[in-house]
Amino acid sequence: MKERRILLPVFLGMCASIGAGEACKAKSFSGPTYYGVQEPGLLPPAMPHMLIFSDFDMDGKPDAASLNRGSHTISILRGRGDGTFEEPRLYRVVPSGTRAAYERFAAGDLNGDLFPDIVVVDWLGSAFAVLLNDSTGDFKVGQWYKLTGDLRPTAPVIIDVDGDEDKDLVLAYAFGQSIAVFKNDGSGSFSSFSTVTVGSRPSGMAPADFDDDGDVDLAVANAGFPDIGSPSSVVIAFNDGKGSFQNILTLVEPGRFSSFYAVLAEDMDQDGKVDVLAAPFRSAAFVCCWGEGEGRFSEPHIYFFPGRMRDNLVAADFDGNGYPDIAAGFADIGGGSEEGATGVVWNEGGRHFSAKPYAVLRVEDQVRWPAVADLDLDGDMDIGVVQGNLGKMAVFLNSSCRNAAFLRGDSNGDCRVNIGDVFALLGYLLAGSPEMRCLDAGDVNDDGRINMADPLYLLAYLFRGGAPPPAPFDSYGLDPTADSLDCALGGDCQDL
Repeated sequence: MKERRILLPVFLGMCASIGAGEACKAKSFSGPTYYGVQEPGLLPPAMPHMLIFSDFDMDGKPDAASLNRGSHTISILRGRGDGTFEEPRLYRVVPSGTRAAYERFAAGDLNGDLFPDIVVVDWLGSAFAVLLNDSTGDFKVGQWYKLTGDLRPTAPVIIDVDGDEDKDLVLAYAFGQSIAVFKNDGSGSFSSFSTVTVGSRPSGMAPADFDDDGDVDLAVANAGFPDIGSPSSVVIAFNDGKGSFQNILTLVEPGRFSSFYAVLAEDMDQDGKVDVLAAPFRSAAFVCCWGEGEGRFSEPHIYFFPGRMRDNLVAADFDGNGYPDIAAGFADIGGGSEEGATGVVWNEGGRHFSAKPYAVLRVEDQVRWPAVADLDLDGDMDIGVVQGNLGKMAVFLNSSCRNAAFLRGDSNGDCRVNIGDVFALLGYLLAGSPEMRCLDAGDVNDDGRINMADPLYLLAYLFRGGAPPPAPFDSYGLDPTADSLDCALGGDCQDL
């Protein structure tokens, strides 16, 4: 007790002059940082059309792949793990002069060596190509597959359709009103297996186990041709476990909305059931059919974007509240005509999406195909886009406050609240010790700041019968108070 009586007046004298600033900004991103997808001046221009993040060299750091329509190439930019990228490496898919229009591509391990390979779909030539990873992150063209007829393939999905542990390929035939399954022999070579009619101009697919039977089904967005009376729709194609998708469930009836282009399968309300979101091309609205399990869904519910969506939808928990948010590229934001923006719609839980305040990530030109990954390995999801006219990739790093469960007062993260936490706070405030992994835990009095009032509050509780710290204190939980403090990792002892 003698030591405590000596320390307390010293702390009181310091409290008036020492404090800590804000640690993060709520729901925010830094950037953009730009990266060229090919060497400057190289002809023809790349005109990147789509972006994928994947760890192609398996070094634990996400890499970027750009599908370049103009130069008939794929660019690989190796990630450094800090949110930055090396210079691009270009891989040609078809011989120079070949008439082609790369529509989309997908990444997945096709030959069982654990390294992601790539499938490229040629819309104009009705073909697809396989690029095999050489187990170092470099690629070689495996095989070129020419399809019969003017099918306009798109939306490749790499999944195991028949449970044999080999990744198969499913394509949407925009001019064939169908989806086609190609089975993998285990080496990255494919053979046609089946096709099934799904609707007019299928343009997007999203895989998930919608009926809880253990195999992967597909949600399909059919864009239709509304101008000639061929309506748009959204359907589920159920897998029979052998790779046939004959059982079709219509989620959004044909004609209710115009030109569904993007579809997303995600458990948006975190109830353990996969939901389906779909958005029409250049629409300011999207629909969600909430999953009810065993292949059943609610009627479509309509939600609104901050602008008119362009290409695709991606989902990730950007703000750390436990619910996946939605990012999309927009043709305009807030009623304007600017095309260079990606918007984030925040998922607040309870089947509620809040577009305002939304994050608007502006770039220099048209935004194509947002992709998400933890590019700087800090535990939260970042966003990248490509810009076709400028030949660039733009990266936005997530600087949002994270919201892990924590125990208030457990400043040193040892699962107890004691004098060690007082010293941890003092070290952070006075001695420049490393930042606490959960600043919310150090905000002992819950005033939204870290300053000398916090160790004083904790000392009063521990040794002078003062009030306990506000919730969450008796058990781990989320911060009930909105503030700018961050909790990247609250602790590994929530059962204590």
